[in-house]
Amino acid sequence: MKRETDHRPLPDPKSHALNNREEIQDILSDEGYSADQRKDWLKELLTELSAAQSIEPDRERERLILEIKDIINIHQSGKPKSEDVL
Repeated sequence: MKRETDHRPLPDPKSHALNNREEIQDILSDEGYSADQRKDWLKELLTELSAAQSIEPDRERERLILEIKDIINIHQSGKPKSEDVL
């Protein structure tokens, strides 16, 4: 059963105010969102930033895009970050 939270909805990824790492980290650290919500939001944000990057390249935005891709890849289900081998 899905439970509704009292938290505000995740910010609109189309908002260009989200172009800094600290604000994104603050959003991701909020405990009120499920892993799926965060992952979907990151993918939307990545799409928006990539579209903006293709129109107007920016070094800082490119760095942010790479960080978001890394976060998504690290947290893929079924792909552990390290092997659990004894």
